[in-house]
Amino acid sequence: MDKENGSSQKAEDFKLKKKRKREREKNMLRKKRRKLEAAREMLEDGEQNKSFKSKSRPHYNLNLLSISVSGQVLPIDSAIFATSNNRGTIIDSGTTLAYIAEEAYNPFINAITAAIPQSVRTVFSRGNQCYLVTTSLDMFPQVSLNFAGGASLVLGPQDYLIKQNYIGDGSVWCIGFQKIPGQDVTILGGRVKEAYGRGGRQLT
Repeated sequence: MDKENGSSQKAEDFKLKKKRKREREKNMLRKKRRKLEAAREMLEDGEQNKSFKSKSRPHYNLNLLSISVSGQVLPIDSAIFATSNNRGTIIDSGTTLAYIAEEAYNPFINAITAAIPQSVRTVFSRGNQCYLVTTSLDMFPQVSLNFAGGASLVLGPQDYLIKQNYIGDGSVWCIGFQKIPGQDVTILGGRVKEAYGRGGRQLT
């Protein structure tokens, strides 16, 4: 009788172990499925957010009102910079360059080009507006980003120009502000943030 009870108990224990094993396997499959789904969602999010809107990287909205070149406010509708569903101004330290709303890009580039001597040759490099400079950058104007509350960030030429290469005796400097085709988003990246404490060009 005791042997029968012992055999029965062993059988029950064996069934219980098998049941627990099946449950562990099911749980592992569920975890793997969840991981695969999460990975797929991340890939889908990455494809949908290639236009510099990464969910994993924090950014902060700014109330940019206007842009000035050589002290003159550019003829740009301030609504372009206002925060809404599909437009606005953000600061993103994870982005190196600055990106300017498409509607504001041409007035910005044109104002800088108009402010320098006509003897400076304009060139294009990888679709960017560049200049062949044989002297110093002092001929380039200051750029001011004007925010709500009267604060302004003043950028000198070395803050918004990037040296690309050399042609003969000159250096090719390109504007470090690029446009995002089809979007009215302005992103102030790490290069603009560096200007805060450089040479006194801070928010005033």
